[in-house]
Amino acid sequence: MSVKKLYLASPFFNDYELACVKRAEAILFSRGFEVFSPRLHEVRDKEVVGMAEWSRETFLSDRAYIDWADVVVMLYHGAYSDSGTAWEAGYAGELRFQRAPKQALLG
Repeated sequence: MSVKKLYLASPFFNDYELACVKRAEAILFSRGFEVFSPRLHEVRDKEVVGMAEWSRETFLSDRAYIDWADVVVMLYHGAYSDSGTAWEAGYAGELRFQRAPKQALLG
């Protein structure tokens, strides 16, 4: 299987997490991968963030791009993982068992 499309699951709520995900994006893009990173597609309009429709659209978009990806790469920062990143990893892991050759990489 030729891996070309990656979904990058990562929190980006503080300076450290943001630096890590930006570095991972740069590395993956520089190596020629098509990368979907939720950070690059996030709606941050204060009027809608946290509202039910925003949450629903974010969920549907993330799920669709996990389905699209050949591989899901997750950045994990120790004992803490935010709920969104944990969900992305769990969903990708389940897909791995349902639809080979989907791969989930945790790191």
